[in-house]
Formats: sequence, C-alpha cells, structure tokens
Amino acid sequence: MSNKPEHSILESTLFNPTPQMKAWRDDAEEFGIPFQVQKGLMFLIAFGMRASYQANSIEDWLDFTRKLSKKIRKKQPHIRTEDGGNFYDENFSPLLTEFADRLVGNEFSPRVIPYPSGNGSFSVWDRENKGNQLPECLRHGIPPSPLLPMADMDEVVTSLCDQIGDGIHMNLEGAYLAGFLYFDSQYYYDRACTYQIASLIAGMLPPKYSWFRHGLNFSASQMRAGNPMQKVLDCFLGPIAHEMPYLYRLVTYLSDQLHYESAGKKRQDVWDATLQEFTFIVILQRNWFNHEDEPARSSIIELRKSILKTGFESPPACTSHQEAMATVAERISKRWGYRIFDEQESLTPSDIWTRRACILYLTTIYSVIDPKWNDF
Repeated sequence: MSNKPEHSILESTLFNPTPQMKAWRDDAEEFGIPFQVQKGLMFLIAFGMRASYQANSIEDWLDFTRKLSKKIRKKQPHIRTEDGGNFYDENFSPLLTEFADRLVGNEFSPRVIPYPSGNGSFSVWDRENKGNQLPECLRHGIPPSPLLPMADMDEVVTSLCDQIGDGIHMNLEGAYLAGFLYFDSQYYYDRACTYQIASLIAGMLPPKYSWFRHGLNFSASQMRAGNPMQKVLDCFLGPIAHEMPYLYRLVTYLSDQLHYESAGKKRQDVWDATLQEFTFIVILQRNWFNHEDEPARSSIIELRKSILKTGFESPPACTSHQEAMATVAERISKRWGYRIFDEQESLTPSDIWTRRACILYLTTIYSVIDPKWNDF
C-alpha cells in the first residue's frame, strides 16, 4: 500500500494563472484529458522543452517559458525549489529510462559515474531492476519515425503521463516548474542521455498531446480562438503544411466544410456523429475539389506523384458504402493502429478528433490519387 499523500483539492486549483495557463487548462478539459494525465503531460512538456525550443538568448528563453508561469524569475535561480519541488521522483528515472531504452535500444547508453570514494558507481538513468511499467506495444529497438503506429505511442505516452502525474502533488503550474527542475537535476550528471530523452519526448507526442506544446507558439487569445478539431488536425498533419501545402489546404478545407455551416456556426449533427457515422458522411463527399480545370489539374497531378512517393497505395475502386467504409477502417488500422469502428473502446473527445483526422487525411489522399474511388 502506497504511503504517498492523496491528491489534494488544491492541486486542481490555479492561483493567479497566466492567460496562457488558463487557456492550456481549458483546452485540456475540453479534450477530456484526466487531471493526473494533465499533470504528467505538463511535466513532460517542460522537461522536453529544452530540446523542442531553441532560444536565441536567455531573455528569449525566459519570455517563452514564462508564458505558463510568472514564478519563473528573471534572476538566478530562475525557479525556486519550493515552487516546483513537491514531487515523488523515485519512479521517474525508471519510467523515462524504460521509455528510451525500449524505444531506441542500444542507441540509449546512460553515463556510468564512479563514486568519489572509488567504491562502485551510479547512473541517474536506471531502470533499477524494475520490470516493464509501460505498455507492451512499446517495442524494443524501433527508431522514432512518422510511420511508427500512432495508436501505440498514444497508449504509451498516456501511460507515461499518468504514472508521472501520480508522483506530482502540485497543481499544473507546479508540475510545469517541476519538469524544468527535474531536467536540470538529471542534466547535471548526464547531459547526453537527459537531452536524448527530452528530444524523444518532444518528438513522440501524439496529436492530442502535441497541441499542448504547439499551442505555446501562439498567444493565449489565439489558443482560445481555434476549434478543437482543427487543433488536433493541425498537429496530426504536422510537417505536411510545409511539405505538401496543397494537401494541407484540401484536408483542412474538407474538415471545415463538414464541421461548420459558416464561420463559427457548427454543424452540431456532425460534431455529435459517431465515428462510423462520420466515416459514412466523409465517404459521401465526391468531387468536392476541382481536379479537371487548370491550374488545379496540374497541381493535383504533382500532388498525386508526391503522395505515391510517400508509400500510400492507390485506393480500390469501391462499389458500395460498406466496402468503402471497410477499406478506410482497414487502412487506418494498418497505417496508424487505430480501430475506428471498435465500439468497446472508451474514447475521450480528443481521441475521437484524432481518429477523425485519420479519416479526413486518408480519404482526401484517396480522392487525390483517384477521384472516382468512391464513385458508386
């Protein structure tokens, strides 16, 4: 039986939060993220920020990090221990070591530090003879890749956030400050592996979580302005916005047309639709973009070539709604690992939006490759 104190009601209270922190928390609630997972996610975002944000100066770094906490001071020490030190970190090193070790295998090699006495040695990154604490889908030796099953990373990161959040007995601001303090304490002894873990965390957040890091690039008012489906979709598409901007515009256009009647006016029936119903609605969209007249025709031809180079296969010529829906479900499961028609899964709103992003992206790609794939 654990002797750790129960989570206090004070942990869910923010005292004089910054506008960005309020927007962050409101989004987390709208996304349906449990509070303990929120704390772990906030900790990991701060821990990973050393790798994900390349500051131009110390002033730039402080301005950026202070978006979520004014307790980060402009003088040394920038974070006082009393502001972010109420956490039980005895399981943090085993968890994060396991995460890195099982993800990249031999590429992760913690520093072994001899004791000053000469008797023995230690490492700040050590599984401490603990068995696997993270889901079995975290397979040994898989390098970070955009083709890594997103559903697996979703499960792994959720478990990691939940277990780390369990050791943090502060509110979200405290969890944020704790992430920086923990990074600094580990970095002092092992710079290479601490930075490596921070990089892995920053790069492996699934869309529903990566928004909470990506959103910090905007102002609080901009964070509040976006709709949640678009926030998840933007993070799902990631570099597509720069690598294939035409494809990005097509996917986001389709999402907006389906989810909104006009600017700010939701199609509530679409928002309330199940994943099966949403897939059916999307499949009904035929010839919704110009692919015959110039200059659109030439742009579509070039985009089609680019898509096929990324490993996407041509869609089958479906002859019915049932066949088209089965094709979409099977291809999404194969590429991202999500079972979009599994009614036994308990899904948060952000889980649903992630799966909708898969559906929108895949069907748009199919329509670009073969506009008649769903012409039945």
